[in-house]
Amino acid sequence: MKKSLCMILAIFLVLAPLGGCGDSGTTQGSAGTPAAGGMSGEGERVPITMWFWAAAPFQRDAFQAHLVDAFNNSQDEYELILEFQEGVDDNISVALSADQGPDIVYGSGPAFVGGFAGGGKLANLDKYAEKYGWADRLLSPFYDACTVDGSLYSIPGGLTSTGYCFNQKVLDDNGWTLPTTEAELVSILDQAQELGMYSALTGGKDWRPTNELFVNIFLAHYAGPEVVYQCLTGERPWNNEYVIEALKMCDDWYQKGYFAGDDYWNLDYSEAAQLFVNERSPFWFGPTLLFQFIQREADPSQTGGIKFANFPNFREGLPDPVYDIGAVCSYSINAASKNPDGAAMVLDMMLTPEFAGNMSKAWAGYWGIPIRDLSNIDMSGAGALNLNYLEACFEIVETVDNGNFSYNAATFFPASTFQRVIDIDTVWEGVATVEELVVEIDAAYKDDVDAKLVPSIPRTGR
Repeated sequence: MKKSLCMILAIFLVLAPLGGCGDSGTTQGSAGTPAAGGMSGEGERVPITMWFWAAAPFQRDAFQAHLVDAFNNSQDEYELILEFQEGVDDNISVALSADQGPDIVYGSGPAFVGGFAGGGKLANLDKYAEKYGWADRLLSPFYDACTVDGSLYSIPGGLTSTGYCFNQKVLDDNGWTLPTTEAELVSILDQAQELGMYSALTGGKDWRPTNELFVNIFLAHYAGPEVVYQCLTGERPWNNEYVIEALKMCDDWYQKGYFAGDDYWNLDYSEAAQLFVNERSPFWFGPTLLFQFIQREADPSQTGGIKFANFPNFREGLPDPVYDIGAVCSYSINAASKNPDGAAMVLDMMLTPEFAGNMSKAWAGYWGIPIRDLSNIDMSGAGALNLNYLEACFEIVETVDNGNFSYNAATFFPASTFQRVIDIDTVWEGVATVEELVVEIDAAYKDDVDAKLVPSIPRTGR
């Protein structure tokens, strides 16, 4: 049931991972490391260091104002120092392996956490979760996804779900209505090709894990959330008829050119955003964080009719609607940090409606934190694109609250299993068959089980 937009603003804001695109890294504040704890002189603040990916200038300004300055002005004991870095994931991995790095550890989703938590590189957050009430504050599937062996090792940066953005003007200009069935969607994809347009935009030029998004779509809407849950918990092998047929359907769509045709490997997300706002396609397949690329590349006059939609189910008998869900990123505390209490204060600020609202006004598509109560959010003055994003987020959260969700691979699949999933391109290129790939996925999952790298999997359909 559609709620009014004002109710959406009063109830929830969600977030949205494809982070590492931007300018060269810079530091906002003075330098600091986990080993630098303690006051260096009377009245001086203790540094809390944090690394993040190399965001665009307007995004850095938002981070500076609503996290760095807000935290530093809220107390006089700690100073948050934020550094933007190209290749932050690799830099974090290298630093943690040497027991170095920032106090607050950025990761590209909770799946990033398992190996480092098991290796003793991240701090156990249970005492902070109890102190600040994080288990009650966060939506339970996201809290569960951030646990390893029952203990919390990260907080989610926000919610993401795989669907598609649509350009209402392109639909209207061509006499198309928003599709509600697979047949209606495929019909528009085919007609767009015939008109010389892209059926749908996307792009994997600079980020091969983009492949995962298309696996998410067909696992959620063909295999179904219950089958995926059973695979992730070891109740059913990955080599089963539903997963096989889902991946065959994914391959069929790739071969038909529905994933940006021959340009899948030639487009990055910035280029895809430019084509999309310039009306070269009715659709852009991808996660909710597509909004951040649209905001960065488009003039506001081009974005009022851009909204987000869920895919229809491709097989009867599945929950409707169902969204795959995940966290676009995660934040942990370095086990080597000298100042974990101060780092936890920063994480707590990031789990508030004030932070989520302020960030989302300036930066669409990334900062809707999946907490239960965002009734105090103030989105007055937000642009149309931000409000359209919020409308999508509300619908996703309502569905998740009803227990109907599937599992975003980057968040819920353990490391080796995830790597095999993105090998779907070996099927697209004719190097492997779907049947061969699912055998490899199954073997990788068993390796992850043996290595105790499978994250906690929340129960769908409760």
